[in-house]
Amino acid sequence: MGQWTGYGQGAAEGIGWARFFGWSSFGFGVTTVVLCFVIPLAGQYGRTAWLVLFGSVAVWLGGMSVSRYRSLGQRWPAIPVIGIGLGCLTIAIMVYAFTVLVLASYGIEWPAPAHWLGPPGAPDPLAPLDQVDA
Repeated sequence: MGQWTGYGQGAAEGIGWARFFGWSSFGFGVTTVVLCFVIPLAGQYGRTAWLVLFGSVAVWLGGMSVSRYRSLGQRWPAIPVIGIGLGCLTIAIMVYAFTVLVLASYGIEWPAPAHWLGPPGAPDPLAPLDQVDA
């Protein structure tokens, strides 16, 4: 059990935690990249923020894994690095999606999947409530 927990009883510096963080980073990264193309943003800016948050979690978990491998004096595997890359990819895609949504509110169209934009005739998400037809 000592090889998994590292230095002491249940220490968070062990190889088991490094693997856990690495695989969690990979899981978060894959999930968020898939969700970037599946979740309908429907013109709502908040959905991009949530996906950026989860992509950031993938980057953070990958960094935690790499730092634990480094502190143990071991070479880190590719899994946390892939998780970091996928988290960064998620962030980049959502920055583009946010830009597309903002520009679409001004009438400028950039290439984007149809489910990112709101349905035709939907009110602008930043429009005052008195201008929105009920």
